[in-house]
Amino acid sequence: MRLGAALLLFLFWACAAHAQPLDVAIAHSYLSARSLGQPATLFLVGAHHEPTLSEIDASILLRGGMGTSGFWESGVRALAGSARAKSERVFGAVARGTWDLNPVGLTVAAEYEADGAFDVEKGVISAEATPEGGPRGLGRRWSAAVPLVWRPWIGAGVGNVFDASGSEDPETDSFFRAYTRLEATWSPSHWEMGAVGTLWVVESDAVTRSHARGTVAYEWAKGVSFDVTGEIGRQPPRFDYDESFKIGFGLHHPFAR
Repeated sequence: MRLGAALLLFLFWACAAHAQPLDVAIAHSYLSARSLGQPATLFLVGAHHEPTLSEIDASILLRGGMGTSGFWESGVRALAGSARAKSERVFGAVARGTWDLNPVGLTVAAEYEADGAFDVEKGVISAEATPEGGPRGLGRRWSAAVPLVWRPWIGAGVGNVFDASGSEDPETDSFFRAYTRLEATWSPSHWEMGAVGTLWVVESDAVTRSHARGTVAYEWAKGVSFDVTGEIGRQPPRFDYDESFKIGFGLHHPFAR
């Protein structure tokens, strides 16, 4: 855990040393640099004569510039609440730098991952790339009449397990992790329909894990929405299977630039 914190602090310091004015974003997860960002969500679950349970899936990111062709980001993420057992909760922190190297954007990141009980703690150093320009809809609206935006990423990282892994976790001790991610949103007036899917290949025997999340959100005030969200699959740090369908409220504050 101390090693992961040191890596995050070092990258944040290196990026902030060349920083320009800060920007802030709130979404459900920091995922990848240039992520399209589904809303952060709050769900309440209750029954007659039973306590009301809650679940929050949110992240907050700070961003600053690095010269004319790059930017840094640092933030935290939580998937938590009384509706989830401690082993099902996810906490994380990330610091990363991104550079525009036409025709691709390159990101180098240091990340800390933990479950709610801190029985599983991991540190990961990774690099990922996403294309710039190219086909219609890539990182920008398909057209004025078609509000479709999509973006792919490919990346790889090396990491270390600071604490004991879960029983279904394929990553033990030092590990290698490669992944590919695809995100898309369709956002007509007051509506946003988004989906993101990730496929990981982990360890030397090429074990695969995947996770997908989809959201339909209706914005009834600026940045505030009514959300229907479904997700399925396995995600770090434990890679335990999860499947859910929820209705609740969303909050989305994208970067200003």
